[in-house]
Amino acid sequence: MLSRSSRASLLASILVVSAVVRIILCLSGGQDYWPDEERDNPGRMLQAMLDRDYKEVFSAVDDPHRPVFTALAMIPAAIGRVTGHVPTVEALFFSMASIASIWLLATIARALGADDIEALLAAGLLAISTSFLYWSRHVQSYDLALMFALSALVVGIRRGHTASGLYLCGVIDGVAFLAYPGYWTGVAAVALLCVMRNSAHWRNALVNTALVTAGVATLPVLAVTISSAAGGQMLTRFLTYSGIIAQGSLQEGWSLPFEYLWHAEHLLLVLWLASALWAVTRFNARGVVGTGALGAVLIYVMLVVFSVGLPKFVVYGRLVRQIVPFLCLVTAAAINSLWQSPTPIVRFAAVAIVGAALVQAAANFRQPLVQSFPADFIARNRPTNDVATSYQQLIWVNTRHLYPRPEPVTLPPHHVTLAQARHPLEFLPYQYEGYTPEDRAALRAADIRMRLVGVLP
Repeated sequence: MLSRSSRASLLASILVVSAVVRIILCLSGGQDYWPDEERDNPGRMLQAMLDRDYKEVFSAVDDPHRPVFTALAMIPAAIGRVTGHVPTVEALFFSMASIASIWLLATIARALGADDIEALLAAGLLAISTSFLYWSRHVQSYDLALMFALSALVVGIRRGHTASGLYLCGVIDGVAFLAYPGYWTGVAAVALLCVMRNSAHWRNALVNTALVTAGVATLPVLAVTISSAAGGQMLTRFLTYSGIIAQGSLQEGWSLPFEYLWHAEHLLLVLWLASALWAVTRFNARGVVGTGALGAVLIYVMLVVFSVGLPKFVVYGRLVRQIVPFLCLVTAAAINSLWQSPTPIVRFAAVAIVGAALVQAAANFRQPLVQSFPADFIARNRPTNDVATSYQQLIWVNTRHLYPRPEPVTLPPHHVTLAQARHPLEFLPYQYEGYTPEDRAALRAADIRMRLVGVLP
């Protein structure tokens, strides 16, 4: 057993290293690459308030797409205005939500009865997850929503034995939904886990379900009520929300999670799946293993049911990553069970697994950290007047977001490549955001490198 100071120091080290990696990621660019980032401009509400355009303020918060994100975004937007680096500050601000989630996962593990090593393993495994890293550079609400969902789970575990605790768990879970409604599967999974953990019999379960459901519904219902009273359209937009998650293929909802996680995590996925199989033999619904396994299964099943079974929405990589914290809980328990073995060779196996996971994570992290994006590529390679006049024509190739497939590129016979870099979509996890299998095949078959080409006279 680690001392309290040692446990705190190790967890702090994990958090500090994770924060440094995210800071490097955000400073290297990539903001505004995805169309959603431009559409959900975080500075929109701040500018409207400064202009006293209250109609625009209402319009910004009346959109159910991510109202909590929109409101909180005024903080980094204001700081960004002062510093002159708005997108970077916004990305840095919201990337800290993923750091909080790493700490929360350690807290969840401890609350479920894990020892110090197991809790640190859970946090460390989440910290080395690539699928939990690369979105940090983009100004999106996914990490924010996941942070609130894990916060709700902490409350449900610690205070779920009381009516007020269950209701509060639901309220925080509702905030997660308002931060990003696309994570409703994670919100539902957290609510179900809290009810199951704190219910001794079916009557108790009914009461607890009512309490958590009331909590989850409180803020969304309040927001819809205010919107309706003011003549807004939030309710209608909520009801049609699933219809906008339609790019891609519905029928691959069952397989996409595995494909996506393989390309993001590689051998870490193998470790997670092996731990999930181990969990079958050690299942305890109220412990770390049971909570992790149930959480992962519940989210996966809901994704499959509402894509393949009931064709309501397409499964994207960003939706799959909700499963990752729960897989980390199970894997931490599996590795810790090896470490607790009296057999030296088994304990050595635990150390070897951790070492291999760190090596794989280092390899996985490399591409996001060295990645280039169209806007940054253009800014970095903008030709001088002397270079421009040396060529008959300058052509930028693949310097935008490619969707759904590469555009045909025909270059004159006499040309030279002045600069080139990998396109963001060469990072394969990005290809699981609304692309069909055919689209992905076309992207992988084509040369989609970003290039600046000079046509010779």
